[in-house]
Amino acid sequence: MEIFPKNKIVVGMVGLPGRGKTYIAKKIARYINWIGFKSEVFNTCQYRRDLYSEKSFTADFFHPHNTEAADIHQDCSNRATNDLISFLSEGGDVAIFDGINESVEKRRNFKKTLDENLSSYSLLWVESICNDENMINDSMQTLSSSCPDYKDFDSNSAIEDFKIRIENCRIQYQELSKQDDGNETPFIKLYDFGHQVLLNNVSGYLESKIMSLLMHIHNKQRPIYFSRHGESLYNVDNKVGGNPDLSQRGYKYAANLNIFLQDEMKERRINKKSKFFSSTLKRTIVTAGAVDIGIQAVPLKRLDEISTGLYDGLTYAEIEERYPNEAEERKKDKLRYRYPEGESYMDIIQRVEPIIFAIEKSKEPVIIVAHQAIIRCLYAYFCKFDIEDVPHLSVNLHTVIKLVPENYQVHEYKYNLERSQNHTPVYEKRLI
Repeated sequence: MEIFPKNKIVVGMVGLPGRGKTYIAKKIARYINWIGFKSEVFNTCQYRRDLYSEKSFTADFFHPHNTEAADIHQDCSNRATNDLISFLSEGGDVAIFDGINESVEKRRNFKKTLDENLSSYSLLWVESICNDENMINDSMQTLSSSCPDYKDFDSNSAIEDFKIRIENCRIQYQELSKQDDGNETPFIKLYDFGHQVLLNNVSGYLESKIMSLLMHIHNKQRPIYFSRHGESLYNVDNKVGGNPDLSQRGYKYAANLNIFLQDEMKERRINKKSKFFSSTLKRTIVTAGAVDIGIQAVPLKRLDEISTGLYDGLTYAEIEERYPNEAEERKKDKLRYRYPEGESYMDIIQRVEPIIFAIEKSKEPVIIVAHQAIIRCLYAYFCKFDIEDVPHLSVNLHTVIKLVPENYQVHEYKYNLERSQNHTPVYEKRLI
């Protein structure tokens, strides 16, 4: 008996413009890739921009009576569908069809095409419905500055045009229902970004994983801070595992981290409602304990460093000398290599999955003081690194990684607290 079904999964997005469909689609793909499966988003709007870049995509383009635009929409939908089918046929696991998919007829035609081209698959519809005017206005503000369709518009003109676009799309819009394709149609309806979630006939391993993710996400912007503990005595000796104290250099970093986070508090980037977590090991307890911002770090066992099992307390040189075959196996596949009586990076990804959900769910800033392997796994999720890269990501001692996720991008900053006295980032990048 197979643990996981061999079926391919197709996730079809449904929703009016400005409802966060692309944001949700990218979250799903990022998460599915992070847990070890292959996922890709096929965004019909991106096909439209790539193939018909000479066209103007103002609100009139989205009116149902615009026959030329209707042909373009259909062409882009067909191309995205064909690429989606090829992706699944060539080894992909979860394909996400990101478009408005506004009518029952369109959704049925899409399913018919899948039936004709895929021998075995499951279709899950995900609809984003937003009735909260504040959320809609926030979304339009973001889109007016980040949506490629409005790159030549000022903010006010973009917002006004986008409002008309929504109303033009609403003319033919039909919400998902059990009548779409019979009562068995699996779907998830998200109201106001998870304030209410309606499920219908959702089953299966990956479908349940997607459901769990969607019950935790929101679109409120807030910073996320990752820091390793200060240098430990084992770091000095190049030993693995253990529960050592900090070195003198490590204690100095703890003091610097306190100053950094106090400055972030003064700038109102964090507040006393922020979530603050550490591992249960001494080196993170001491590092986090030096931070005086009116919040106590909550120690979580899930944030403990990767277990090195029988190698606990050895140096890497000693491991190579005593267990050369094991050392060679680790070099071959660091992601899946499991320390004897210990853990692998894949084990860690499973262990910290609830931490990912907790971070996603929090609408307040999040601060985590943990360990290299743990932060590599968390960092890889938010910055969309390939799972094979996880064990090799750079997570240096005495450096704070600050991430600010937005609807279409993640702003990443790194602060080396030994090199930067005025807390200027030594690294800054915007990740799409």
